[in-house]
Amino acid sequence: MGYRRKRLVVITLLRLAERAVEVFQAGLAPRILFSGGRGNFTETWDQPEAVTFSLRAAELGVPSEAMLLETTSSNTGQNVRNSHRLLEEQNFQPSSVILVQKPFMERRCDTYMTLNIYSFSSGLTQPS
Repeated sequence: MGYRRKRLVVITLLRLAERAVEVFQAGLAPRILFSGGRGNFTETWDQPEAVTFSLRAAELGVPSEAMLLETTSSNTGQNVRNSHRLLEEQNFQPSSVILVQKPFMERRCDTYMTLNIYSFSSGLTQPS
């Protein structure tokens, strides 16, 4: 039972990476930032979420130079703060952001983005 549950979570979360790749391949963003260490659903994974997502993106044809990885976050607030810090370190200052996340995270992600870091509204998208 536990194995099936974990497998479902992996498949569901990997769909987020696939949606990010769709956005990238449609030319809507020049880079993908995968953010995530180990969280509630992924604490038993062998590697951080961001690494797992980037491997899937690479399988789908995204070049490594188009990906940024933030691998230390364990919750939404840390995802936003640590990703922002990484973008600053890379001297990459986006004029807009397209967020790809699970449907139940939309409001939380948008709130963190607009209240804590960015003064613009972020676009939201989710896997179909």
